[in-house]
Amino acid sequence: MRVWLIAMALLLASVSSRADEDQVRRGVQSVLQGRTIDSITKSTVPSLYEVVVDNEIFYVDGSGKHLIDGRIIELQTKRDITEERRAALLRVRLSDLPMELAIRRIVGNGERTLITFEDPNCGYCKRMAKELQGLTNVTIYTFLYPILGADSVAKAKTIWCSDDRAKTWEAWMVNGVAPQGRADCPNPIDRNLALGSTIKAAGTPLLLFKDGSRIPGAVNLHELEKRLATVEGIAPTPATAVAQRQGDANTGQPSQAATPGAAQPVQGCRPNLSFLASRIPSFTAAELRAGRQAILAENVQSAMAKAKAQGFSAQGTIKAALDQAREFDRVSRQAAECAADVDAFGATDDDFLSAMRQGRAPGSCTGIRNSCLCAGILNRMSAVAVRALAAEMQCYARSGG
Repeated sequence: MRVWLIAMALLLASVSSRADEDQVRRGVQSVLQGRTIDSITKSTVPSLYEVVVDNEIFYVDGSGKHLIDGRIIELQTKRDITEERRAALLRVRLSDLPMELAIRRIVGNGERTLITFEDPNCGYCKRMAKELQGLTNVTIYTFLYPILGADSVAKAKTIWCSDDRAKTWEAWMVNGVAPQGRADCPNPIDRNLALGSTIKAAGTPLLLFKDGSRIPGAVNLHELEKRLATVEGIAPTPATAVAQRQGDANTGQPSQAATPGAAQPVQGCRPNLSFLASRIPSFTAAELRAGRQAILAENVQSAMAKAKAQGFSAQGTIKAALDQAREFDRVSRQAAECAADVDAFGATDDDFLSAMRQGRAPGSCTGIRNSCLCAGILNRMSAVAVRALAAEMQCYARSGG
């Protein structure tokens, strides 16, 4: 009898949980705008469900009426539960990666493993390439991942078609020697792009480690060695340790890790976002010109100082910046959809509204379309700027600046 009661209790709990999950699914789907729910599971917080959509994590109560877009912090341990889950969702099984599609470089005995996804025109990738020169006893697999335009694709194909891919890659990324030669050989570029999309490589560089964990963005040699040591349990070689303490022997400058109290500006960290001038084009519209000028004038350390004055930690500020960049991306996509919808009608503002009332599609739609496009461009510029700001903040934070 007792066994039957226990079984019945478990069955009722399962049915109740299923009902709650169905309520959550119905509630979330009503605001997803066609996006697919990857999973719904109970979170570590009672009465809250974790909902994963395109690797984004949301929380919904059991009624399916309230959605929370934010992080869960365990107060006692200060653990960021949401970030831990996000890292787990993004973990990659190295056995699933087709290493034959990557450029392989073996340094020393090659006992450690580092995998990178890089664009040949990525400025942060070039900065990191110089840091990688200090690594020893590592095998580096670089997947050519040209996401910054047609010139990146052309360079990636030329590098792959060269007689010595590793040498050509390093010559370009470290020394600025442009790749020369044919670009029409069989290459893995399309497959690499598909692979990057599969593993959610949203930008470059992306670093993957033997345990499947990742670091999005460039890091200095000290941080890279720390992660490799943590993941593989292999300490830096004496040569690398000396380089971290004394700096780069070729330049005579102290490394970022060796100068926690360095005077400003910190070596290797940019003081403002003016370097984005080559990435953000000029525009005719006054609103877009003003937005671009404001972005390029943004001072990194001033932004950090303001955040600190408001009680935010460096890492908290960086995380908030990346969250904001994702929001800019979302709004930009909506603006692009708006412009596409307007194109379908092709009307001026007044004609568009008239067409809506009369149920017909008139001939032009200049005003509304341009408004949508400007909104999309401004939000896309802002997303680029905020990610760049977060990267430079990370540079200063890791350098003690």
